Amino acid sequence: MCYALNMTQAEHVRDVVAEMTQKGKSFTAWDVTTICRKIDGIGNLPHFNGVREYVHELLGTQDAVFPSDYTKTQINASFGLVFVFHPIGSDPYDYEYGHVDTDTDTDTDTDTDTDVDVDDDNVIPDGFDHKVDARGRLCVPKSIMNQIGATGNTLVAVYTAPGDVLCVARSNGGVVGPGTKVYVVDHRDINVRIPKRTLRKFSDSKVFKIEINDNTNVPYIEITAP
Repeated sequence: MCYALNMTQAEHVRDVVAEMTQKGKSFTAWDVTTICRKIDGIGNLPHFNGVREYVHELLGTQDAVFPSDYTKTQINASFGLVFVFHPIGSDPYDYEYGHVDTDTDTDTDTDTDTDVDVDDDNVIPDGFDHKVDARGRLCVPKSIMNQIGATGNTLVAVYTAPGDVLCVARSNGGVVGPGTKVYVVDHRDINVRIPKRTLRKFSDSKVFKIEINDNTNVPYIEITAP
């Protein structure tokens, strides 16, 4: 290894990659750098001529860090060309930009029940006709994304607003505030899937109402729970 990593740094890189691959995550070398830089005592950790090249090398060897069912694909995201490391057969465009953190965004529960349980009678209130999928994600469809001018690979910011409203707005890719998540609009279906972990911070509901707020100069999406 001729990269500017010491043995301790290289071991941390291997640990992070191993953790994410074991959990079937899609990620980039930059995600690995970002996670490792948060580790106490990691020192000056270079991305270029460092983590980036080492992660690519790990995939290209018979090293046990990357399982045999992993590959890498270069995608043309709105923030530029990037290699996504992902399980073979998965869509690299499902990778969520900037949304792999120190605990690799893993849900610890395995509940995939999508039965709607809104009240004792299991009746969905009028207008709350958007259900989460089997993985607990909420899909904001193309018909709604088009109304805020979102196209394939557009960055959107998801954040909570006063009044128990989850908002989705186009992002310019700049610095975002605490609690704001940034996602990439699917390049094929022109939709965005809000992960279970994000929804649960907002509401435990499995049905939502999705509407456009066009009372401002820049329209945005409002999501509410029953």
